[in-house]
Amino acid sequence: MEERKTKTLTERLVWLEDNILAIIVFAITILLFVNVVLRYANRYFVELPTISWAEEAIRYGIIWTTFLAAANAFRRESHFGVDIIFRVKSAPFVKFIRLLDDVGAFVFCGFVFYYGIKMVTFNMGGGQISPSLKLPLWLVYSVIPISGGMSLIFIARNFVKKLKTPAEVLHAHNNTSQEGAES
Repeated sequence: MEERKTKTLTERLVWLEDNILAIIVFAITILLFVNVVLRYANRYFVELPTISWAEEAIRYGIIWTTFLAAANAFRRESHFGVDIIFRVKSAPFVKFIRLLDDVGAFVFCGFVFYYGIKMVTFNMGGGQISPSLKLPLWLVYSVIPISGGMSLIFIARNFVKKLKTPAEVLHAHNNTSQEGAES
């Protein structure tokens, strides 16, 4: 009989993140398309009812996509950056800089997580709602601590991997021929 492998926390987060991102992007794309078609039809053909809440929903969808994509970029280590420092010859120095970079990102995401929670709890007490959708605004803002927390987990995971990886391997990974550095 086949044994089921239990998924780790990061594997579950990756699955959840990927699927939520896909659903949000799909939904806002469809909503935007329908809204554009309705506006075009209203202008040139026949009067159709428009979706009054579409712009607000699309805006909130883009906000959620942006924050979740930031966590996704931390997971993949694909945030933009200046790579000239990685082209030095000293492998231990490159490893040190990459670890220091992770520490800085971890501290920043810790602030995002902490102050995101403070903002959400403040908005929960305020009772503000969005104009068209009538959603509590704390739901919209809740993506900030979610993204910050996911980023913290992914950065910590990558930090531990880098600690275990020999400096020469990390250095070789950064200095690939595709990046234009010497072999």
